Amino acid sequence: MKKLLFALPICFMLLGNNLLAQLLLPKFNPVEKNVEFSSKQEDSSPIMVNDGNTFFYNRTYVEEEGEQTIVTGEEVWVVKMEKKGWGNPYRLLTENDIQGENLIVGANPTGSRIYVLNSFPNLEEDSLYRRLYYLDKLDEKYKWSAPVE
Repeated sequence: MKKLLFALPICFMLLGNNLLAQLLLPKFNPVEKNVEFSSKQEDSSPIMVNDGNTFFYNRTYVEEEGEQTIVTGEEVWVVKMEKKGWGNPYRLLTENDIQGENLIVGANPTGSRIYVLNSFPNLEEDSLYRRLYYLDKLDEKYKWSAPVE
């Protein structure tokens, strides 16, 4: 009986805190659309770097024909925080870097190495080649190493 009397207040305290936490809602800042990197294309899979000032994301280009949606391309983009907010995003890879469709799948904590899934059509077999690459950030602004398989 003593154990029950001792455990009962603890149970009420734990349950009460959980219940109270469900009733109190935190105040969030109002949502603002960031026009610098908003596009009509589908942007997805953001990967934030530990410094909180850089993130990579995938941009998928689509065309709609009636009820059918056709993916026409996929590329890796990056955007960095500047003094006045997020800067203009830029496309990380060009067709001269890696041919085909490219999607970022990971990065190291500092953002100096990224991992990219590349796919391009194999017309002879009516299939896709898929490869995983990594690229390292060079000292120059907007410059990355050649892809390493």
